[in-house]
Amino acid sequence: MSIEKEEIIIWRRSDESSTLETLKLKKYRRDFIVKSIVNGILEDQPMLVEYQLIINRNWIVKEVEIKSLLDKRNKITLKSDSNGKCYNEDNQEISELNGCIDIDISITPFTNTLPIKRLGSSLEQRTKITTLYLDIKNWEFKKAEQYYTKLTDNLYKYEGVFRHFVADLPIDNSGFVTTYPKLFKRLYPKN
Repeated sequence: MSIEKEEIIIWRRSDESSTLETLKLKKYRRDFIVKSIVNGILEDQPMLVEYQLIINRNWIVKEVEIKSLLDKRNKITLKSDSNGKCYNEDNQEISELNGCIDIDISITPFTNTLPIKRLGSSLEQRTKITTLYLDIKNWEFKKAEQYYTKLTDNLYKYEGVFRHFVADLPIDNSGFVTTYPKLFKRLYPKN
């Protein structure tokens, strides 16, 4: 399996928490593989988390593995059939997550890229998506509704319905968030 392209992105969290994420995305002929480390302090607690995503060429997550490197008990592994069905690491269907195409990992702005890349020009209209939300502070996951709207070529409105949260997200030409207002700022590559 040969790598077509490789990108490295670094974000810093800038709210009451202080984390640094270093992400590497590798493009292969059929899939993307994302590996990332997020470390620092999340709500007054030390954090060192590693996650890996396997994403198909349509920007649909096929597999997610996320784990704490500080507490081995905190680990989530989920798989998708790319049609909205989720399975645990023993390949048992998790029916309450049916319909989740996208994922949202609470400690990274990277997962905002997934629906932006997957839905493309259809986001010119306010579009509702169903996500698998991974709350890393509590090591829980649930189904959540979100909306995305393309405002300009490099600006998208994100609405997290369950948290009553709205943000305008500037992206680069590759679809990666450069600034997540009041939460994340990309340090590398520079805008």
